[in-house]
Amino acid sequence: MALFRFAVLVTILAFAVALVTVAAPVDQNASTQDNDIDRSVRPGDDFYRYANGNWLRTAISAGQTGYDTRAMLVEKTNQRVRTLIQDAAAAQPVQGSIAQKVGDYYASFMDEDGIEAKGLTPLADEMAVISAITNKESLSAYLGTTLNSEVDGLTANADHIFGVWVNQSFTASDRYVFHLLQGGLGMPVREDYIDASPKAADLRAHYRVHIAAILKLADIADPETKANRILSLEIRMAQAHAPDSDAADVFKQNNPWQRADFDAKAPGIDWDAYFKSAGVVGQSEFIVWQPSAVTGTSALVGSEDLDAWKDYLRFHLIEHYASVLSKAVAVEDFAFYGTILSGMQQMADRSNDAIRATNAALGQAVGQFYTQYYFPPEAKARAKAMVGDLISAYRARISNLTWMSPRTKQKALAKLATLRIGVGYPDTWIDYSTLDVVRGNAFGNMRRAEAFNRSRNLAKLKLPADPDEWRIDPQIVGAVILFSPNTETFSAGILQPPYFDSQGDTASNYGSAGAGIAHEISHSFDELGNIYDERGRLGNWWTAGRSGQLPRSGN
Repeated sequence: MALFRFAVLVTILAFAVALVTVAAPVDQNASTQDNDIDRSVRPGDDFYRYANGNWLRTAISAGQTGYDTRAMLVEKTNQRVRTLIQDAAAAQPVQGSIAQKVGDYYASFMDEDGIEAKGLTPLADEMAVISAITNKESLSAYLGTTLNSEVDGLTANADHIFGVWVNQSFTASDRYVFHLLQGGLGMPVREDYIDASPKAADLRAHYRVHIAAILKLADIADPETKANRILSLEIRMAQAHAPDSDAADVFKQNNPWQRADFDAKAPGIDWDAYFKSAGVVGQSEFIVWQPSAVTGTSALVGSEDLDAWKDYLRFHLIEHYASVLSKAVAVEDFAFYGTILSGMQQMADRSNDAIRATNAALGQAVGQFYTQYYFPPEAKARAKAMVGDLISAYRARISNLTWMSPRTKQKALAKLATLRIGVGYPDTWIDYSTLDVVRGNAFGNMRRAEAFNRSRNLAKLKLPADPDEWRIDPQIVGAVILFSPNTETFSAGILQPPYFDSQGDTASNYGSAGAGIAHEISHSFDELGNIYDERGRLGNWWTAGRSGQLPRSGN
């Protein structure tokens, strides 16, 4: 699945500042500074070499193109998360506890013998449902069940024909709206399907071989013919897709549709059947990010042979659950997605995939463990205090600007006042009590986790928008900016040494993590953020002619 950055809506960050070694924390990193210093160099001769000489001699591991403090932090954090998850799997926690769910999810994913014994039989029931499709209504109803809610604003191509992101609208901040995104392609981007270059043609040939191989593993008759038919259908879908470059233009994404618009603008799908089976039959408002994809895909439902669609659905069903099916499927998947697409020569250890899968299914449950050990309440309190000081500094700086017009200054201060900055972890955790995780049932666990997350996301459509909704798992080393709503979130994973130390020197914290957070706050007022008001609604709040004075003032 291709990931990309939304330049004007969602930004995933890892602190875009150059970080030098900070003052040594009192506890776990007490020797960090000394380890980096090269005392064979006199500070007066070359202070940079003195301060960083030993660090510059750090060996870069095979397969890595670079190594920096963030790479170190990711490695350390990943190992901590691995230990926490594996400890939960090895223990015998109380049934129904988050420890039981996390541990059993991981253990089930690692049960390769159990998974192998079941082969592709876990798919039998849904394969039968696909086979029972007899008309456009039943096809539309089935497609509605595949509506993917694991998009969350971060993928260019949802895993099924459409994806949903539940977020406030671009013009109203008080309620959640159904954002519909394009999807359904097995290769990462639309250009893979429509580019006429020899390289793209070769990739399509490899993909066709991959499709046939997957169908053959599922004992589906005539896999070569069906692979050609599936690829042809995906090419037609790709031709209707909007280019990925449109993701950088929010005004191309902001296409409000009412329920009746789907019947008028996108005939082909039985939209009553689709939305009913998707569980959003009463939804009246939608934001359609790529209208051409909705119109084009719907037309294909109306025009293409049912058997072609059924072949497509069987193939993508296997693809979607490849990680919890027989090893032959996983090996074939790696041959295409790992080697052909990514250049990797060897499959990663199964435990790495198990950790990622557990995080994907139970992200905040794992986050609770992580923060209990590595980001206690006192760390959060100190980070919040630092953020408060940064906001105060911004308020003073904006108030004293001489080049900004009074009206723009008023708008800027209003946006600063409503900016919500979350640090560490959410104040209210996701309640996983209704999610059933059964040891030894990797496929069932994945299905139930997807259903849980989908239902939870769609349920938000009936609730007022929550500006404090947490958008990144605490154990992820990174941060998220959403201009709509007006929020920024910095995870516990990024708020640790060498960036931030809750027991360390205040000046070092402000000069490192504080500088990074301050930089990200600035995006709320630059060319990225100035088209969103204090409530995250579209609308340029800069006074005409004034925005151009910012770079001149900087010069």
